[in-house]
Amino acid sequence: MSKMFLRLFIAIFIAFLITAFGHYYVFLRTLYPFYNHENPSINFIFYLLWGMTFFGFILLRILPIFLRRYFEFLMFLWMGVCYLTLLVSLLTFPLEIFFRNDSDDLQRLALFVIGISFFISVFAFLKAVRVPEVVEQQISYVGPDFPLFSELSKLKIIILSDIHVSGIINRSKMEELKNKVNSLQPDIILILGDLVDGSVKQLRHDIEPLRFLTSKYGVFYITGNHEYYSGPVQWKNYLKNDFNWNVLSNESALIPFQNFDLCFLGLEDRHWLKYQKRKKSDTRLEYALLDLEKKRDPNKNLFFILLAHQPKDSFLLKKNPWIHLQVSGHTHAGQMWPLKYLVLKDQKYLNGLYNINKNQFLYVSQGTGFWGPPFRLGSKCEITVLNLLPRL
Repeated sequence: MSKMFLRLFIAIFIAFLITAFGHYYVFLRTLYPFYNHENPSINFIFYLLWGMTFFGFILLRILPIFLRRYFEFLMFLWMGVCYLTLLVSLLTFPLEIFFRNDSDDLQRLALFVIGISFFISVFAFLKAVRVPEVVEQQISYVGPDFPLFSELSKLKIIILSDIHVSGIINRSKMEELKNKVNSLQPDIILILGDLVDGSVKQLRHDIEPLRFLTSKYGVFYITGNHEYYSGPVQWKNYLKNDFNWNVLSNESALIPFQNFDLCFLGLEDRHWLKYQKRKKSDTRLEYALLDLEKKRDPNKNLFFILLAHQPKDSFLLKKNPWIHLQVSGHTHAGQMWPLKYLVLKDQKYLNGLYNINKNQFLYVSQGTGFWGPPFRLGSKCEITVLNLLPRL
């Protein structure tokens, strides 16, 4: 308990320092050249915006849904604008040093920072809120066994990940997404976690359009880390019982073909290990394989697709060379530059297709939605169309 409390305290303290420094530096670079620290109105606005950023996540959990929508939009919009303004301020820091002794030049530089930050914010906002772009991805497999799986090339597999249904990504957005996906006439839909940011009670209305996603073989779903902040058991039960989705909780699912079965191995997000107090024994794949033994036809070959929210689970590919493909999300491709470098350090893979071994691949989606600020800079929201092709 003491270790948990210490980690929580450290995390809160770091968040306090980052948000306080960020707001203060933005204030110094944009407002201070025109005003000063003794202006009570400007100081009040500074403390209000910082307080909204620092305490806002607590308020999101307790506000009624009709207030949450407006507060969430304002909070995350400002968080994104502040981040981009801080980024521009840091990149122009050498100019600030050069002009430090000239108040007129500092004011002109402040106007430049404000103007550039505004245009980047508008660009990043429009990029994030538009209908996700359809990304086509083909994967070819080489070897004598793969011609047996030629029926795979007829399949259209849709990957959705990191939708983050919330006060900002609401019912109207889900209606657009449902229409877009259904227009592609998919055979299989894979949803790779981080579907929601809130409880079933809060988001039941907003997620409703996704009930009407249609595909030949159904919708297959796994959890992401954000489900574990929002009630994972409640969401899994709701999506399984009300939406009739194939919820894979360290389980398998088979789609039979003439000569083989397409096998999905769906893993819980890594937060499951902490949730189940199994941090030192990762048995997720073992449970999925035990489930597979009850279902499989021993006379049929299998084509294995591993569904894992976080790309770092690709260590399982290296340990199990019989797995053909892993599909993941989580990274958002960094969402806003230059955060991708932090994501790469944590996850090792950012977005797109990676060849792990000769016939083992990892595909990482950039995400269908976004988390937090409604901005995308150096990344995009995507709906992935995956085609698996045998190649002699």
